[in-house]
Amino acid sequence: MEREFREIVKVLKESKRRRYIQDFALTGALALSALTQPRATSDIVPEIRQEVFTMDFRYHFRRFFTKGIILYAFFFTILLPPPAHPVENAYLKDLSIQALGGKAPGLMVRGDSKEVRLADYRGKVVMLHFWAMCKPCVKEMPALESLYRRFNDKGLAFLAITTEPKANRGEINAFAKRLGITFPIYFVGDGEVPDSYWAAGEPQTYLIDKKGNLIGRAFGPRDWGTKEATGLISRLLEEN
Repeated sequence: MEREFREIVKVLKESKRRRYIQDFALTGALALSALTQPRATSDIVPEIRQEVFTMDFRYHFRRFFTKGIILYAFFFTILLPPPAHPVENAYLKDLSIQALGGKAPGLMVRGDSKEVRLADYRGKVVMLHFWAMCKPCVKEMPALESLYRRFNDKGLAFLAITTEPKANRGEINAFAKRLGITFPIYFVGDGEVPDSYWAAGEPQTYLIDKKGNLIGRAFGPRDWGTKEATGLISRLLEEN
């Protein structure tokens, strides 16, 4: 009988190393059966009991540990908002652009002949630019125009919206013509722009990817002709 008990302990130890649930159930049943034998030796019974207890503890520990990992992964991948694009973060930092995330709020503005909505540009990279006839805005315009001409036919869309409260469309068009601006300009008062886009001062520029996600926001003028700026736009255009 002692030889049989030792065989049971051997199987238990092997089962623990392999972590097979079937072996655990089988050897546990064998151990229980052996413990009911009246001729069980006193030195082997504690060893069998210890092995059964150890395997039972490790089984439940792995079970709860696995559940904990699943809950942890669920919380950080589902409940928390998605992080900013990791590849673009270096570009954003070099340009002093605030990294953002989440979907860009929808908006609508009116052009010369039709309504234009942000959703119309899904599948394109959007540069949403708020400006007025201030010195920083005027200084930034040539770099924006250069960026527009370089990437317009490659999938970059411009939504340049003026917040100038007193100018009419004729004055704005004349102003743009003097600066050599060819991208379309819209009036904030001619549409529906959510308050979430507003912050103190102009210019402000939002970058939105092809899926409609906010990538970043620039407060104040930027030199959009630098290799960092063109590299960021190129990287966004490469994404599917």
